Amino acid sequence: MSGWRTFVFCSMSLWICGPTASEASNVQIIERPGEIEIRLVTADGAGGLFNALNVAPVYSPPQCYAEMECLPAIYSKRVSSGESQLYCETCAYPPCGAWEYCRLSGPLGPPPLGFMFEGEAAQIISGALDQVGNPFITPDGFASLACAGGNCQVQAQTTGYWLDYNNFLYALHEYGGYGRTVLKPFFVNDDGEAFYDIFAVPEEIRTGDIATKHLRAGDLDILCYHSISSIYYRYRCSWDVPYSGTLPYPVDVTSTLVGDAAATVYSALDLPGPTREFQTSDTLYSVSCTVDQCDIHVRRPTAN
Repeated sequence: MSGWRTFVFCSMSLWICGPTASEASNVQIIERPGEIEIRLVTADGAGGLFNALNVAPVYSPPQCYAEMECLPAIYSKRVSSGESQLYCETCAYPPCGAWEYCRLSGPLGPPPLGFMFEGEAAQIISGALDQVGNPFITPDGFASLACAGGNCQVQAQTTGYWLDYNNFLYALHEYGGYGRTVLKPFFVNDDGEAFYDIFAVPEEIRTGDIATKHLRAGDLDILCYHSISSIYYRYRCSWDVPYSGTLPYPVDVTSTLVGDAAATVYSALDLPGPTREFQTSDTLYSVSCTVDQCDIHVRRPTAN
């Protein structure tokens, strides 16, 4: 199985709770290794873009990973310029559902969020946009592709942010979270231990030399664990922080809790003073609480 099709299959769980054929574009930042990834589905005109690309389609036969469970036969088209790539795929035998999509990807750099196609790739894409519209803009406005002067520019707004391919910072359609919009900061080892020590909630001892502390306060969820024998993280604290709207880039946002939720978090912080504050050593994540209000601050500076 090719690397790309393996990636697509492994990401299908995201498509179940993330964008479907009836939903709109999905713009992901992957902080490591530093990539913007934009997925366009049927509703965004992915099929029309596939057809308009003057590139010979590549046929891939069905591939089965278990008895009676197979990936369908597909046709794909690929255009690249340096690190920038446009990949489109459609099934060989409609209806295609989630198998009709395009993926734009390019390097993550300083704002504004976007990347460029040049040379022959730009010529091919420009020819396609002559047929489907120049600029090519998704219905929700989160992503656009425009060609002029021999170059093609991709611009986007963030709908998802990954620290890497395994850890969310921000999830507009968090799988396993029933479509909640949350920030998901986490911190480990020394920072995790520092928070674990002042996190005044009951500790649960589990099998495998693992102790956990858990708190839910309104839409906020905090789960910390201490692993005595782990070779990876001695401590890890993961937060689900309620948030709404698209995420700015670079990330610098505050989520505010009030009322009973704020009072619950305030009581769970074993710190002195009327204002109880905790900040990670890298200053990326912090919480500041009074009995009436908690502000949770999350930021990620650009890599460049």
